[in-house]
Amino acid sequence: MILENTGIEYAHSDEIQITKRLNIVNKLLEGRGENLSSFLSKFSISTELTQEVINIFTNNETAFFRDRRPFDFVVWLYEESIIPNSNLNILSLPCSTGQEPYSLMFSLLKNGVDLKHINIDAFDLDTNVVSRARAGKYNKFEMMRGVSEEDKTNFFEFENGFHIVKKNLREKINFKQHNLIISNLESQKYDLIFLRNVLFYFQDDVKKTVLENVVKSLKTKGVILLGNGEDVMIDGLKKESFEGMIYYSKL
Repeated sequence: MILENTGIEYAHSDEIQITKRLNIVNKLLEGRGENLSSFLSKFSISTELTQEVINIFTNNETAFFRDRRPFDFVVWLYEESIIPNSNLNILSLPCSTGQEPYSLMFSLLKNGVDLKHINIDAFDLDTNVVSRARAGKYNKFEMMRGVSEEDKTNFFEFENGFHIVKKNLREKINFKQHNLIISNLESQKYDLIFLRNVLFYFQDDVKKTVLENVVKSLKTKGVILLGNGEDVMIDGLKKESFEGMIYYSKL
């Protein structure tokens, strides 16, 4: 069910992780008067319960400015006019708990881009992490990774032990649940897409389908950045390099 509806492939070597997650699922189902067999026999992808089960099986590793080069790269794209110097339409996919799209915004703001010119969509399969990202609320451990004291002052409010992204910044990012396997994106909308560290969860045929669909949402000459080692395998893209980091531009 998870593979067919999310594309996420678990190997036999993931047995311990799968068992832990199944135990959580079983407790969830018991609380709803269900068991695993009855759930699987009648599940619909569109139900709230199915979404909760899917949330349990997603992976959400992220951090602010995770690997600095991609964010230096975005600033370089802007400064070199490789992407437009007016309104920037950016997609962060998957966005997890929001650190990546916020890092994209912070990078541009710190380099003189006016907030009114920054438009960011940030989508993820897991509805729980989308809600957390939209709230922009982070604990001290999450703030220890990549966020400078200057960033904390400029971009966050501090309240009850948490750092919260300032309201005017949160409102500039459109956080939304999106299933890459089931739903298509809007055609030719984005100047830049971050699709980092997700394709390796998929089988090869799913990788190709997902990438083809995502690339359709890039404007001509738009740029897509994948995770390290996630090689592109479709036509219509030009392979390029920034400080040894591979990216792709749409022909």
